[in-house]
Amino acid sequence: MRKLKFLALTILYKSLTQALFVQTSGASHFWLKSIRYTKPIFVVPNGFEVKELKLQDKDHSGYFKIAFVGRLISIKDPELALEAIKILVKDLNINAVLEIYGQGPMEESLKSNVDLLNIQTNVKFHGFKQNVQNEISKCDAFLMTSHIEGMPNALGEAMAVGLPCVVTDFPGGARDLLGELEVVHLGQLVSSRNPEHIARQLAKFASDLPRARQIGLQNRLRIESLFASDFVLSVLENALQSAINLPNRRESI
Repeated sequence: MRKLKFLALTILYKSLTQALFVQTSGASHFWLKSIRYTKPIFVVPNGFEVKELKLQDKDHSGYFKIAFVGRLISIKDPELALEAIKILVKDLNINAVLEIYGQGPMEESLKSNVDLLNIQTNVKFHGFKQNVQNEISKCDAFLMTSHIEGMPNALGEAMAVGLPCVVTDFPGGARDLLGELEVVHLGQLVSSRNPEHIARQLAKFASDLPRARQIGLQNRLRIESLFASDFVLSVLENALQSAINLPNRRESI
């Protein structure tokens, strides 16, 4: 049944559209390679109100604070985040705390796992917060352990408030936000879902705060230059104008 639905949608998109708008380069690649869509595809990412997302000075006198933002559901894999924090604290001897912002059906099981891992002083549950950007801007780093995302707003906002990020290499827009060169050079994208690898990257930031701060500032500049709402609006306007001017043609199925 799923294959039939997929085939039907493919036929509809190919026959009834003159162009597609997608959020990420990964989505564009999917339509080109998997669907073999030959009409124009315009990538228009999410925009961020950068002027409203402020940098804040960090207090490094206590814990190295790591922000985790999102629904507490399996696709976000908060369990992996807890495993990484346990290794970071117990094995790598980093005085860190995971600041979890979000709610969801896994919350109680996560709290039980915190007790089992004996990391009660290293994990805080804050629930849902309005203007969570103001909260995470006080942290030292950002962690995202999702299995899949679209264009992750939480990651873009963390970058905009100047945080270095550790992100699992999931399908979605993380590579677009971080940038391929930045990913390779700065090591913010972790290719493995091994919690030890995640913990070691976090430890690198915690052990070299000036470098972590510099990476965070580079993240901020990247969001300002490529993903600020005004800039993305101009990208959308240009894409719409290009789409309007396209000749009308049919796609071969």
